[in-house]
Amino acid sequence: MCHYLHLNPVRAGIVPVARLEEFRPSSYWYLGQEAKRPAFLRVGTALAEAGGLPDTAAGRRIYADYLPWQAEEGPAGRSKAYVKLSEGWALGTGEFKAALMKDHALAAEARAWESVGAREIRAARWDEELGRCLRRLGKTSAEVDGEPKSAPWKAAVALRLKETTQAGDRWLTERLNMGRPEAVSVDVGRLKAAGAETDEAYSKLTTIV
Repeated sequence: MCHYLHLNPVRAGIVPVARLEEFRPSSYWYLGQEAKRPAFLRVGTALAEAGGLPDTAAGRRIYADYLPWQAEEGPAGRSKAYVKLSEGWALGTGEFKAALMKDHALAAEARAWESVGAREIRAARWDEELGRCLRRLGKTSAEVDGEPKSAPWKAAVALRLKETTQAGDRWLTERLNMGRPEAVSVDVGRLKAAGAETDEAYSKLTTIV
C-alpha cells in the first residue's frame, strides 16, 4: 500500500516516476528530507516492505530504483486490482457501498473524492429515497414497470424526489419508467398546477420522516 500511494501521482500523470522525489504533496518527498519529517511519519515501513531496506542514503537510493520497476511491472503499478482503486471511491457491491455511506455518514460533496465517486454516492441516495417513496405508497418494482408511464403516483414520486434530492429528469425517467425525460417535467408541472398538496399520493409522501 505504501508503494501504491507513492505511485499515485505517477498513475495520475502528474509527475514521471523519475521525478517523484520532487512531488511535494507526498510522503515520498520526506524520504530524502530526514530533518523535515513529521513525528507521525514512519518511512521505514515502505523501505522495509521493499526488501528490508535501511533508512539510510543507500537504502533510499535502492528504493528510488525499486519504484520504477513497481510502476512498470509490479503490483503497485499496473496491477488491475490497484488500478481499480484509482477509478472509484470504494470497491464492493452496491449494498456494501450503501452500508459504508450509512455507517460513516459520508458526504457526496466531500472534496476528497473524485467526481465519479461523488455521483455514485448521490445516485445511491436517490435510490434509497425512491425506495422509501415506493414503500410508502405500497408500490413494487413490477408496478413501476407495468403501470402507465404517466400514472399520477409516478408524478407524485418524481416531484417528491425533485424536492428532496438533486435527481434529474433522465434518472427519474429510467427509475420510474416514465418514458422520456421531457415527460417528467410535463407530468410534474401538471401535478403542481393542479395543487400537489391535494393529491393523495403526494400527501402520503410528504409525511415520510
